[in-house]
Amino acid sequence: MKKIILFVVAVCISFSFVSFAKAPNRASLKASHAQAERFPGFNKLDPATKKAWKKAKTGDYLELLVKTNAVVKKNGKKQLDLVGYKYRSLINTPEKKTIATGKILASQLQCLAALEFVESIEGAKIVRVK
Repeated sequence: MKKIILFVVAVCISFSFVSFAKAPNRASLKASHAQAERFPGFNKLDPATKKAWKKAKTGDYLELLVKTNAVVKKNGKKQLDLVGYKYRSLINTPEKKTIATGKILASQLQCLAALEFVESIEGAKIVRVK
């Protein structure tokens, strides 16, 4: 199981190096988005996050809430770091799950969604006082 996860992370990281090396234009980014919609982890994204991801440009960060199906410990933190998710907080719930707040490059969202312990990904909502 760990070997599979490490393989997926390695593929995602190598993909990001290739994409940074050739600096994709808007057309290639759209093609990447269309291809990723067939990606198994794409169903973990809420509709607002899917929309923001499709509109994102190269180098844009997405603010996210990541819900996991288990408590994230040392190994889980390493995996989040490897895919490029910069978490600010990890909140353990009474149901033995974790909610992580943070940001990730739009180009790395596929890698985050591919992690097995990630249950759902939601866009962070800004709260304002009226």
